[in-house]
Amino acid sequence: MAGTRSLVNAIQAWAAVVLTACLLAGCGWVEEGPPIVDGLSVGPALDCGACDQPNTSDGCGACESIATLARRHLEETWPDHPEIHSLTFHREGWYPGPSGEKVLQTRSGSLVVALAIFVDGSRHAVSVYCGVGGCH
Repeated sequence: MAGTRSLVNAIQAWAAVVLTACLLAGCGWVEEGPPIVDGLSVGPALDCGACDQPNTSDGCGACESIATLARRHLEETWPDHPEIHSLTFHREGWYPGPSGEKVLQTRSGSLVVALAIFVDGSRHAVSVYCGVGGCH
């Protein structure tokens, strides 16, 4: 009888752990990391470079168009890429550490991650850095 009771207690404890994990995941308490594309962490969206004019919005830099620079980087890195369907701009997100902790990059200036979605559904990310010496 004691063996059966301890088995029931073990099953109940296991079920409580599983239920708690499911609730935490369902409630968003377990945060999923930002997508990593081509080694870049794609963070929250920025309203930069939608046109080929300099953009002085927060985090966008006040230099040559972010879109122009991003397209140039795409051409240099993947010269035979398909036609671009959309190009969006993002803050650099955090990176997962070896134990799942958040690792943030710090640097002077600002880094914009440009995410290109191509007509074939593939995607690539490039970075545009704006700081001392302009944007590149």
